Amino acid sequence: MRYHRPISQCTTHSHMKIINKVRINIMKRKVKYVVGHLTGNKTQPSAAAVVGSDFMDVTFRDIVSDELNKLKNTDTDVDIWDYHAFQTHTDTECQDILIEMQRIFYEDLTASQYTTTEQDDYEGTWEEEDDYLAKVTLEQLQLKTDQICNKEVWCPICKQGELKEDHRLIYCTRCKLQLSRGDEVNVEILRARLAEAHSDHLERGCMLAPKFCMETRFNLTALYIQCEACSIFEIVL
Repeated sequence: MRYHRPISQCTTHSHMKIINKVRINIMKRKVKYVVGHLTGNKTQPSAAAVVGSDFMDVTFRDIVSDELNKLKNTDTDVDIWDYHAFQTHTDTECQDILIEMQRIFYEDLTASQYTTTEQDDYEGTWEEEDDYLAKVTLEQLQLKTDQICNKEVWCPICKQGELKEDHRLIYCTRCKLQLSRGDEVNVEILRARLAEAHSDHLERGCMLAPKFCMETRFNLTALYIQCEACSIFEIVL
């Protein structure tokens, strides 16, 4: 569970809907920024190492400032946020919302004011999100040094085996994953489908790690992506 900080009295339910919308947009931009950064440096063995806490802090602050400025300067005829409520508030209310947003988002980077127990909860939440971010990035882009050299594709179910193919099947070297090959289906196609599945899941704004499973329906066995948090359940291949 994310640690919930106290909200000031000026933050109404309507205000919080706007704040939550911006929070989702910021998190999606944060993920895309890191993915893009790793993609641009994927030929360097230490590419993943540069995404440290200092780098993320600076990036997060820049993204927050940019998003708040865009919201503040949004023209009333342009619905950037797909949410019209902000355009109906007075200038004073809009300023209150922006101040509240800035307070909430920047507090995410300041842990010294919390007690030891609260700090542990705070750090645990960000560690889980950072772990998932790293996991999705590596699974989607295959950026590990050995993967860059060998173009290996790891099993999305057990996360330990390598996906191989023969003239009949795509299979995992560690678990029971087996997919029948068609005329144009191979490991590279599956790699692309897995990347699309992760991208579609992130576009929902869900930051929990999805799971993959094999299901047989209507006499057809396929690989599915599923997530209890956002209720996604879609076929991958």
